[in-house]
Amino acid sequence: MPLLFSFFALWLNVRAGQMYLEFVDVAAGKVVYRLRVYPGFRFAINYHHSVDHQPIYEFFRVDGDGNIVLEWTKFKSFGAGMGYWRSRGKLEDCDGWLCIKDMNYRVGSFVMVVGARGVDHTLLVHGKRIINFSKGYAHRKLLVRVRHE
Repeated sequence: MPLLFSFFALWLNVRAGQMYLEFVDVAAGKVVYRLRVYPGFRFAINYHHSVDHQPIYEFFRVDGDGNIVLEWTKFKSFGAGMGYWRSRGKLEDCDGWLCIKDMNYRVGSFVMVVGARGVDHTLLVHGKRIINFSKGYAHRKLLVRVRHE
């Protein structure tokens, strides 16, 4: 019984702790950007398609378990590699943009391969540009995750 109680107390402590959205350089194993988040926190990643150079926005939220959930995306055209799966949301016209809404795809964490300048992989929070990862981390793999402390 004491072991069960200890496990439960540890679980509560982790759940009550802080959550951080982290961008980790995979090769170096180093956190390059960190932001305190909470369940329901929303952020976006904006970049330009490397072939057709059109902007793409991917909108995420952090769920109560600290998983990253892809909510929806918007882009100008179906460029190379861009597509739509009927089982993953609704395709809509959004004032000249193509939007795939109601995706709610739980990715947990993911690796972002940062494009060169011009691709400009940028973190947006509340519509504000926070950091352009292409300045300093171009061609690097960044693990995007939520970490509990």
